[in-house]
Amino acid sequence: MEIQTSIPGLDTLIGSTVAQRLIDSEIPLPEGRFAASVLSVSAQLQVEESACGEQSVHTSGRLSLQLLCQSDSGDPFGFSSSSGFTHEIAMEGVQEGMQAMVTGQLLECRCVAESGRLRLNAVLELAARVTAALTTPLVTGIAGRAGLETRMAQIEKRRRVLLGEHTLRVREEIAAPNVSRIFLYSGAAQMRELSYSGNSVSADGGLYVSVLTGASDGQLSYLTQILSFTDVFEAAYAPDAWATATVEQLSVTAADESFGVADVEALIHLRLYGVECGETMILTDAYDENAAFTCVQTELTGLKCLGAAQKRFSLRESVQIPSHLPEAYRPIWATAIPAATGVCEQDGKLCADAMLFVSVLYQCDGGMLHSFTEDIPVQMVFDCDFVPDAVVTLNCLSVQASGSGRTPELQFTIEGCAERYAAYPVRATAEVVAGGEKPPYQGVIVYCADAGDTLWSIGKRFLVPLSRLSEWNGPLTEPLAEGQQILVIR
Repeated sequence: MEIQTSIPGLDTLIGSTVAQRLIDSEIPLPEGRFAASVLSVSAQLQVEESACGEQSVHTSGRLSLQLLCQSDSGDPFGFSSSSGFTHEIAMEGVQEGMQAMVTGQLLECRCVAESGRLRLNAVLELAARVTAALTTPLVTGIAGRAGLETRMAQIEKRRRVLLGEHTLRVREEIAAPNVSRIFLYSGAAQMRELSYSGNSVSADGGLYVSVLTGASDGQLSYLTQILSFTDVFEAAYAPDAWATATVEQLSVTAADESFGVADVEALIHLRLYGVECGETMILTDAYDENAAFTCVQTELTGLKCLGAAQKRFSLRESVQIPSHLPEAYRPIWATAIPAATGVCEQDGKLCADAMLFVSVLYQCDGGMLHSFTEDIPVQMVFDCDFVPDAVVTLNCLSVQASGSGRTPELQFTIEGCAERYAAYPVRATAEVVAGGEKPPYQGVIVYCADAGDTLWSIGKRFLVPLSRLSEWNGPLTEPLAEGQQILVIR
């Protein structure tokens, strides 16, 4: 008897979990500054490295902050800061060398002034999914036995792979009339279009820049600009490909006031992902009429990547100024930190439930600055079919505030990326051992089918080839009716 084996190249799902990481730290102020209050804080979380250890996933990253504070004399000042983090996520069954995919989002980010110092309190949510490449050979075929029956299955392999990455620098001028000072700025990038040419890919996208400026007369203004960029870099081709763009560094400086412009410089990291596809045949079960062997089976959970759906969402929401604060003469600055809280199905499409953690800075009629926060629940529907095992990440590209009174209106532009995965059971033959148990029945048998019986289960039970079942009973179709009589001769 000849037994064929191979390593099918499957990714098996080890597990997934969600953990939280608390950050409670002091934020150093710029030299010579004293903070009486914090008017606005915006943050971006970036997971930079992830690796599997024994029973855990180690991950690290940084939290980048943009803060607008007020001195004890009432003058506003803005600055940027960052806070690194590391975290161990416990997960059973994890070992070194396995592959970990970790995404992070902010559930809370608050900064308060205490005796002239700043205290950061943040809650990070880290979602980890661990897979392992199957390295144990599975049986793919048996030959050389009389009366042999085999059952095969075709398994589709779909792996998420990094096809290429590149960092590009963007330098542009944006119109900034009467600007003499830059208080705050933030940036986010979005990919719009990909096109291949040989072994290179052309990526077109946009850099969203938001700037809070001050004129020489003290007037604050909000500027927003979308800067287009194009980059060409080497990358392998895949029919199902998508790209992400992350702003790693950003600076906005005011030129001479008479020029009426601000200089923008940014480093944008582009990553191109795709789905590596393949198919393999495995043996799920086998028997022969002499019970010469037994198949030892194993149950696995495979994971395949179905690609990614990306969409830009425009949302409009009104926010309510708290009753203890005066009404707004005009909004000045607004930020939003989006967090995906779950996925659901809406008319067969993938829908993401999310929360927008919003901070609004406004000026009242007397010229004083005030700020408040509000949490806004939203839903976003992607243009793809629903799958429960989707990983949704959200990126706020811009927020624009308008209106006055007690209910300013906010316009959000959110980019959503839904990487879709499907876990599926794999029943395979791990090995073939000599010997088996022959049925105790001999002669002519009339078997009454039980519920769920198949031709395969009956043939294996009595160790008769399937062709003979058809020969003795005429054409048989499945599903078999419960109680249906099947003639078997041993």
